[in-house]
Amino acid sequence: MLSEIVNLDEYDNIKLLEELENRNILKEINHTNRISVAFTHSKLREYIYMIQPDSKKKVLHKKIGEIFESRLKRNKKTPYIYSKLVYHFGKSGEQLKTLKYKIETLNYYLSFSHELFPILTIQESEKENIYISRDKINEIFQDIMENFKDLHAADSSEDLNLLEMEFFYMKGRYFIRDGNYKDGLNDIRYVINKAREMGNQDYIIEGYKQFIFYDIQTNNPKEMIEYIELALDLAVKRNYHKEIGILLRLKGLYNMMIGNYYTAEQLLNESINTLTVTKEVANKYSINIAAAYNYIGELRKSTGKYEEAIEMFKSAIKLSKDKNALSSLSIFYINIGKTYFSLNDLINSKKYFNAAYSLYGQFDSFWKRTVLDAYMALTELRLENYNDALYHMTNALNMVDTMKDPRDVGTVNFAMYYISNFVDENKEIESLFKEILTENTLHYRDEAIKYLDEHRDVFELDILKA
Repeated sequence: MLSEIVNLDEYDNIKLLEELENRNILKEINHTNRISVAFTHSKLREYIYMIQPDSKKKVLHKKIGEIFESRLKRNKKTPYIYSKLVYHFGKSGEQLKTLKYKIETLNYYLSFSHELFPILTIQESEKENIYISRDKINEIFQDIMENFKDLHAADSSEDLNLLEMEFFYMKGRYFIRDGNYKDGLNDIRYVINKAREMGNQDYIIEGYKQFIFYDIQTNNPKEMIEYIELALDLAVKRNYHKEIGILLRLKGLYNMMIGNYYTAEQLLNESINTLTVTKEVANKYSINIAAAYNYIGELRKSTGKYEEAIEMFKSAIKLSKDKNALSSLSIFYINIGKTYFSLNDLINSKKYFNAAYSLYGQFDSFWKRTVLDAYMALTELRLENYNDALYHMTNALNMVDTMKDPRDVGTVNFAMYYISNFVDENKEIESLFKEILTENTLHYRDEAIKYLDEHRDVFELDILKA
């Protein structure tokens, strides 16, 4: 990089560096596959930087930023590179590019922490920390909003409008995944309208998909199919092969939600075939392929084919491991754990539920956490770990309204019905659960039946209606 900055060949650079090393100004640092140089003392570095003319510093910062930018196309995108881009473009006065890479940095984290089935445009290592807290995210949102306000005062370029659309899409997507539907949907409506004004078909499709995900989270298939058809129609017109593959999966899920199991499986398999045309495409869309296997697993479970369901969930888990798509993997662990519970295999059920718990500490989302707590409560109850069962059930009750998902409410009431029946048959533990069992058994049964999905929660409804 140094040769690129100072426009000297490597041999001339080495001679200059040797002289500075001999004067104890610089030192060499050996890395595994490269050698870098650093100042021998931080105060020396600060002094030399301070005495440079501002105009020179701006030019050098811009040049360094452009070198890092060119490397984005060749190298793995990481928070380290993004932080360098933000720093150097910020110091060079390139406000638009500074903002662009602030947004890219946040999007990097949110794509894996808060996107349920992300597309792998980057490949992270297992050890890389991709967690970012909810408070930090909101702080960054506020900072970026202020940046936009400042830029709009002096600039109304198409690049700025595109960047603003990207930001509101990212923010809206995050709010929807987090259960803040009012703000999230408002942001996505803004994105769709802005995309129409700018003739940006890609963001119109992405906006439709976020409405679809909202409908999935709130179990609203009627509205969901409207947005699926709108997005599919546009994707077909644009010949977006991969988007069609994703939308076929979502249409398969819709058919499962309304009980068309045969059509659902056909569409899910068609989605898998579309996204596995080449090895490269299959790797990029591996989490979406895993999601299709997960839904086929749900289909098998709904028809009582539990062993086949487990194989499908295992396929989904295998495709998702080592990809850092933690929210996706947590769902697959919960589903396989529920299936083992249906088979009375409590050891494996608990094993997979614990695997899901281990992931929830690494990303900041509540999606299906209530279901995990409710089912872990039932597993611990069956294993006679009554205090643990109470702990998990209390957590489920406290979080049940977070995502406003009717199936969450149904699952919690199913668990309460199950516990209430169990306590009636085991009076010696009645005092332990009396604080949470505030209603009678029939109340929990009726509420569970009211909110559970007749096509996706067949196991629970069979017990409730027995």
